Amino acid sequence: MIRPYIYLFWGYLCGLILLTARCGYVAATDGTGPRKGRARLIATLAFASCFVAGPLLWVSYESHLPTFDFEGVVTSVRVENSNSKHFSAQLSIMTTLGGNATVHVSDRSDAWRVGQHLRVRYYGDTGELISATVFDSSGKEEKTINRTAGFSRPWSVLVGFVLAWLAWVRYRRVPNGEFESNDVPDANSPDCSPDLDEQSSTAEVLGRLRTDAKQTLVKQKGRALMAAGAFIASCVLVWPFLVGNSLHRYWDSIGKYLILLSLALLIPFAACVGLAISAWFYYRGVKKITD
Repeated sequence: MIRPYIYLFWGYLCGLILLTARCGYVAATDGTGPRKGRARLIATLAFASCFVAGPLLWVSYESHLPTFDFEGVVTSVRVENSNSKHFSAQLSIMTTLGGNATVHVSDRSDAWRVGQHLRVRYYGDTGELISATVFDSSGKEEKTINRTAGFSRPWSVLVGFVLAWLAWVRYRRVPNGEFESNDVPDANSPDCSPDLDEQSSTAEVLGRLRTDAKQTLVKQKGRALMAAGAFIASCVLVWPFLVGNSLHRYWDSIGKYLILLSLALLIPFAACVGLAISAWFYYRGVKKITD
């Protein structure tokens, strides 16, 4: 059942790479004009769609999978990857009906141990755990463990939509592909005097253009550094709560929410870095003209 989704994903990805490469080349090499603006918009939208298409395809695939529930006792645990970020283990569970089922878990927990009594809900085709209810020795429900692997998908889609929105806003403001400038008037603006040569020399205009481009680059670099610092700091805050560190016992109450904070800060980080890269390309182009 997964094959059509794999073919669709790889076909989409290959087409996206070709489209992004083509439009990115046009945006980087063409002079100022509507074609450059459209190419830059399409390239950015294509890149942003990567954050949307993958999660949506996987959600669509999982929505067609059958789900099963059963109760039983863990008979064996086979850890495939002990890394906290990419944890993977196979639980072999003896069901109350006398059968044996294998369930894959992607989240580390102290409940994955031999002899633990669980009530499990999982996807039939993949064997991926959806949720597990843990019982204590007296048969009383102790806690419920829900899969967190899918939590990053909404954030990924949100990042994609934010990037697409920023690209559209930028295109609406500067449809001809120029980099926004607060100091240098647009030649197509009705407020721009046709007698520009009478007001300033060409060298002076180019000098102002280069200065403006440099100031914009410095400003965007500063924003990118601040966004990167905030994102990295949030990632560092998560570290003490990972398995093997001193605060791991507070993972469920604090640690997993810090992960959500990091995902939220990823949005301005990606946007600011993208704008800084765009400003650098613009400054490099202006520098070539004015040198």
